[in-house]
Amino acid sequence: MKNLIKTIGNIIFSAITRLVLCVWLLFANPMSVTFRCLILIIFCIPLLRYFLHKTAGTRMDHPFSNSSPRGGVIRFVLFSASLVVYLFAIPHVFSVYNISLPGYLLVIGLSIVAAFAVFWRIQRRPDQSQRNENVLLTTMAFYTLPFLAGINYAFDLSRPAITKYYVTDTETQTFAYHSDPAEGESETTLYYLYLLPADSIIVPPHWMEVSGEHYKNAGFDWNCVKANINCTNCMLLDMERRASSVKAASFRQRNNIEATYHLLVLKTNAQVFRREFGYEVYKRFTEGNYLHLEDHHGLLGGRWYSYQ
Repeated sequence: MKNLIKTIGNIIFSAITRLVLCVWLLFANPMSVTFRCLILIIFCIPLLRYFLHKTAGTRMDHPFSNSSPRGGVIRFVLFSASLVVYLFAIPHVFSVYNISLPGYLLVIGLSIVAAFAVFWRIQRRPDQSQRNENVLLTTMAFYTLPFLAGINYAFDLSRPAITKYYVTDTETQTFAYHSDPAEGESETTLYYLYLLPADSIIVPPHWMEVSGEHYKNAGFDWNCVKANINCTNCMLLDMERRASSVKAASFRQRNNIEATYHLLVLKTNAQVFRREFGYEVYKRFTEGNYLHLEDHHGLLGGRWYSYQ
């Protein structure tokens, strides 16, 4: 019976199985049913493994418990691969929270500290009667924070508060920095959307024909132009010069080309503000789109946001 339990544990609950599931999780949409199932399965595998060994009275293997050179190398490779995947999984799981790089590093750091605290405790007090519990705690130190963050939104069925915005402009800013003189220059890009609350729009975007002088001055003195065209609450979105052909009075004469000048404006009682987004959200919107920001309460009380 013990051999059967050990065989099942080695196959179903192996590090390879968990590694494959974590890689699959990286490519799953956080809002999908696949993501929900995967995050539950990955979290429950160590628990099921523990209860299975507890019931059978067998010992759970620790990643560095094998004394043979070959076994030790394989376990170290699997542990290293799992750690690399973990570093990519954290930003993926936490992507809906819009946290910055220091936030990701904090989550990863807390998990690593907790895991090595358990590992250090095992080394100082190698109590074999608590071996299975110690191995479980080491694993769960890495899994708990991502799991709680994941189920907070993956299983959140509450009705979100929706705020609608009009996208007036987009912007990217690229900065160069030197993290290591030996590696040369690195770059980071920030993505921004300029937003206007939709409920503040008095008159939606529309084209207004203006004189050539007003068209010429609109680009650098809009406040003066909008006062002259009786549009004090207007916001300038775009400018366009349109050329049209006017039929000549006689067939012997060439048709005239006349230009008209137009401004795309909207009336509002609010100010545009700029907000930073991740690239995946930024690339979905362009100037003139409406963005629906959904503010979710979260299953565990952690607020998160989605964008439609």
